[in-house]
Amino acid sequence: MSRIFFAVLLLLSVMIVLPGCGGGVADPASIDSHAEGAEATADTMDQIADALEGVKTVADAESASQQIGQWTQTLKDIAARLKELPAPTDAQMQEITRDIKPRLEAINQRLKSQSERIVQDPALAQALRDAMWDLSFTQFDFMDIKTQEERARQEQRQAQFNKPPASGPGQPAPGTIPQPQDPRGPEFTPDPDMPAMFASLVRQHGKSKAVVIVVNQPPRSGPAQLMSQLRQVVGSAQIIPAVQPTNNQTHFYIAPIDDLQALANKLPFGHVSDIDTRTRRITVDYNSGP
Repeated sequence: MSRIFFAVLLLLSVMIVLPGCGGGVADPASIDSHAEGAEATADTMDQIADALEGVKTVADAESASQQIGQWTQTLKDIAARLKELPAPTDAQMQEITRDIKPRLEAINQRLKSQSERIVQDPALAQALRDAMWDLSFTQFDFMDIKTQEERARQEQRQAQFNKPPASGPGQPAPGTIPQPQDPRGPEFTPDPDMPAMFASLVRQHGKSKAVVIVVNQPPRSGPAQLMSQLRQVVGSAQIIPAVQPTNNQTHFYIAPIDDLQALANKLPFGHVSDIDTRTRRITVDYNSGP
């Protein structure tokens, strides 16, 4: 159970170097800058720390769980709003981080103290488990928020991957620099909105080795149960879960995986409803399984 609360502390450490997220505002659409998002982050995490400090009984924990669930959804809404705003520059992001980092670090200490207290009482930790688990995964909603310079570098790398061969088989045109061949295979076309963490798996292992498993209507107990079952199938492969509460899905990004069909055949839960070899995506209907 303590690893769930540790995941929330990881969330805070990620947020300290991100543009920010929110919850301290009534309407996420009212945020007009990344600096405002950073302030809303601190407001929201303060509220979560306050809620945890007030947890003394199971009834307190159940009430706090409902509140944290609402703040978690607001965090996701703010992430979506920040992605709509013009990207900040590296310099602007450094200034935002400098201004908000001390406050977030102080909140982190509050959360750490309360988490260490709560995990000592299994009943309290159990009542808060799902809410804290879902909260920890909001970090993935903010991974795709880039500065202008980061976007430019990303576009440049993508352009290099997409550039066709110059002249002659394997030979660059005279006077040009040879472009690296994309080692990830032509059969995989990444989604335009590919989460950054999955994109990192693609960069590390190659397109033909990365897999997305989309689980529809997953168990309410959270992704831990499914991750445990997946681990028995994929061995030491890296697994990154991402909860999608708005459409009642859980995504698992996995690499390296050689055989997509073999993995689909071995899945121990739900019913495989679709296998897309182009995007290397396996869709599973959880409630249709045994």
